[in-house]
Amino acid sequence: MSLPPLAELVNVLEVEDVARCLLSREAFDQIASGAGAGLTVRRNRDAFDRITFRPRVLIDVSQLDLSTELFGQKLYAPVLVAPTGHHRRLHPDGELATAQGAGAAKTPFVVSQHSDVPLEQIAARAAA
Repeated sequence: MSLPPLAELVNVLEVEDVARCLLSREAFDQIASGAGAGLTVRRNRDAFDRITFRPRVLIDVSQLDLSTELFGQKLYAPVLVAPTGHHRRLHPDGELATAQGAGAAKTPFVVSQHSDVPLEQIAARAAA
């Protein structure tokens, strides 16, 4: 099976399809499923499916500001990396790579108690 280049993927569902092909079943199931019977995952997907985005074209977005404040801290955008564990199943640097990516995207990274990397190492990478 030929997989599309990453740059051609346009939504999370397409990324999920590629991940299903590339990852072991155990690794894919860990990141694609939810706790218990997966009820929250299904309800979240259903809620997103009810949203219709109406893209506006030819609108000047050069001054667009997505920033928000959370707990007294200004965030670049209202996006955080959620606490998920065992990142080394997906990348050899594990949570260190996630911290670096979150830093590059100017978004907070919430570290899971199931991290494969000690918190001190993650904090050091995030500060670099």
